[in-house]
Amino acid sequence: MPPVITQTDSLTSFTDDPRRFFARLRESGAPIVLTEAGEPRVVIQDAAAYQRFLEMYDQFETIAAVKESLQDEAAGRVYPAREALMQLAERLQLPPVVDE
Repeated sequence: MPPVITQTDSLTSFTDDPRRFFARLRESGAPIVLTEAGEPRVVIQDAAAYQRFLEMYDQFETIAAVKESLQDEAAGRVYPAREALMQLAERLQLPPVVDE
């Protein structure tokens, strides 16, 4: 289960004293939800935490692509590259791929 964001404050508090929020972010590294009229509107976090998030997201995308590829292979939706090139050449009316 992903971690729950526990720190919240109002957008007005943030605009009144942003330095206080920056200090909180540096100390805890935890994101803060800013609310407007009691409703969550935006999340702020320090740059290092955001960079870590982007790196993890990239890893998750890679894992998802590998899982999809394995599912395609298991379902028989893959075939050799040479065959794909031959079909593409035929569809585009190009000279056929020569087997060596």
